[in-house]
Amino acid sequence: MANSELHDAPHARRILWVPPFLVGAALAISATTGAALLLYSSPGLGSAAAVVASVFVLSLVAGMVAGGIGVGWGVPATPARWWTGLLAALLSAAVFAGVWEATSTLGPGFLGRGLGLALTLALPAYCAGGVWSRLGGFANSHGPRAAGSALIGAALGVAVGAVAVLTLLGRPVRAVTALLAATVLASAGARCQGWLVDRAPPEPRASSSAEASNATSFSEDR
Repeated sequence: MANSELHDAPHARRILWVPPFLVGAALAISATTGAALLLYSSPGLGSAAAVVASVFVLSLVAGMVAGGIGVGWGVPATPARWWTGLLAALLSAAVFAGVWEATSTLGPGFLGRGLGLALTLALPAYCAGGVWSRLGGFANSHGPRAAGSALIGAALGVAVGAVAVLTLLGRPVRAVTALLAATVLASAGARCQGWLVDRAPPEPRASSSAEASNATSFSEDR
């Protein structure tokens, strides 16, 4: 690591909460916008809201479980593939919202609502859950304080994103604009995470070091 990067490491650790914050804001914008589109065109508001909430929660949990598999057991905590998936999911949601708002092709029918549920809620939630798990593993490698700041950042991002959408959606902000903004936020989070990994790389777990030492001793004994 270069001297400048070593000098930047303490400063980098102080902003480990920023990528989780940006992911939380992007997810809240996508979920709130998608829910608004779907519920506005649904005949049974109560049952539709229950379905939307269930799909969102299940997708988020599934993504967190899938993203957390292997973290801490030698799997890199840098979520490059998950970031790519999240950006693709948000762009797909923006395209869907643009078509929904511009035409009547994807109206309030079963196909349109199902597609909207998948593109604006399920896929972004799943990918965001995976990113969050990997970001949590990265922050946890820097200690419990960093992990706590990442958790707070994620929660704060969700709150800020949800409030922004509830305040601005409809007039003057359209759904496609909100989802494009979510994509920009997620892209900024990915860039920030890349900068953090360069200047404050994941620290090796003590248990992993001990296991490596034991393996070396065992091979030498043989």
